[in-house]
Amino acid sequence: MSILTDRLNYFIDKRKERVSELARRSGIDRATLHQYLSDRRSLKNRAHLEALIAELHLSPQETEEIYQAYERVRIGEYRYGRRQAIASLLDSLQFVSDQPPEATPHLQETDRLEPDVFSDGELNVRRKIYGVIRDAAAREQSLKLLIQPNASDLFEPLLLLWQSTRTAQVDHLICLEMDGGQDGCANLTLIQQVVRYSVGIPRYQPYYYYGSIQEHYGLMNLLPNLLMTDRYALLLSSDLNAAILLTQEEQLRFFHETFDKMKAKSRRLTRSFDGFNEALTYQLTELMQQLTPDSLGLYPGLFSVPFWDREIIHTYISKQLPDWEKMAEGYFAFAEYLNGFFSAQKLMSAEDVREFILTGALREYPSYLFSEPCSVDDRKTLVERAAQAIEDGWFHARLVPKEVYPTNYRWEIAVYRASFILFYHSDTQFRVFLFEEPDILDAAYDYIKSLSERPEILSTDETAAQLRQWVRQYLN
Repeated sequence: MSILTDRLNYFIDKRKERVSELARRSGIDRATLHQYLSDRRSLKNRAHLEALIAELHLSPQETEEIYQAYERVRIGEYRYGRRQAIASLLDSLQFVSDQPPEATPHLQETDRLEPDVFSDGELNVRRKIYGVIRDAAAREQSLKLLIQPNASDLFEPLLLLWQSTRTAQVDHLICLEMDGGQDGCANLTLIQQVVRYSVGIPRYQPYYYYGSIQEHYGLMNLLPNLLMTDRYALLLSSDLNAAILLTQEEQLRFFHETFDKMKAKSRRLTRSFDGFNEALTYQLTELMQQLTPDSLGLYPGLFSVPFWDREIIHTYISKQLPDWEKMAEGYFAFAEYLNGFFSAQKLMSAEDVREFILTGALREYPSYLFSEPCSVDDRKTLVERAAQAIEDGWFHARLVPKEVYPTNYRWEIAVYRASFILFYHSDTQFRVFLFEEPDILDAAYDYIKSLSERPEILSTDETAAQLRQWVRQYLN
């Protein structure tokens, strides 16, 4: 019996409903309803489902449970699970931060750690992990990691200690499963952690390969994970409860060579750009050249970039920025390019658009980029230009209600056939992450496409009308 049939029968029994009477009130043929409830016929008629929900007088929580069961039956458990994994990933972005978990201690160069034959016990191994990372951070030595991203005992001290580094890099090799594994979600679950580390760890670069750690690095099946610097190679068990610390030159050379060979056969999991500057505007322009009408984007606030003219840009861009005039011109060139090209569908957070209209604050950008909020007149200009472009048919923007929009104003998201792009900002940094791994890209596109089809999202005509209503209500 399908989960939808099971839940419907449960609520019918709970309310002591007679099926014949329920069929009459809901306008469904009695034989058809019996077939639905006996699983001899799949319930794919949404109008019938909505009629049953109404006649059963389900609570909001019960209604959501039924709709989830309906989706699982309609699109299949595999696809449903992947959509839920992407939804979880986007929800988790709200809690990602570039701030360390707590104040970073002052780091001094450390004495050499004592090698040992074997360490066991969680506390002893954590001390070894902390010591190796602390030593590398103090000495500005890069780290090499061969371990899965869900190893929190290793990554929590890394998030804490690496904030003080200026040049040292973290190379991280990650094992992905073909087609997302048996349930299709294994890779997507790991990506949640990768995004967190990409934001919180300076100069962090993940790479991926398919298979298993033992398959590519099978010499140490009992201790398959590796944390390595120029001074140490720490071999770790899968559960991080056992470790061996190696320091001899020959040993270190062997493991560095092994790691580098694996890295050469791996691919970058993300490509990232740091800092909002003139060069980035041109890099973004190159990315946008790959957008097509079926591309999709999630944007906090009003996606107003195509409507910024030179005068508005020069008015608000911070004059404290190095080479602000060059940056302003690069931003203007980017805006002009988008004005004539940007045909992808944009899903904009209705709450953040309204916030911009009310306050003029450009919260979707780092605060250091702009010197002040937009004036009432400039807000009105930008919103009216957006509404007119929607009505003219080239600006495909739609407003998403707060309860549906999946993340917060610090993130913009674009997905198309070549890349899944995450734009992140805080008050002090702006970063762009590109994911090109096909399994992740396909799942992200499918989820955002399904989100764009939800009935709660305003159509383009409704969006234009809502923008004009807000102008009349708040800006006149």
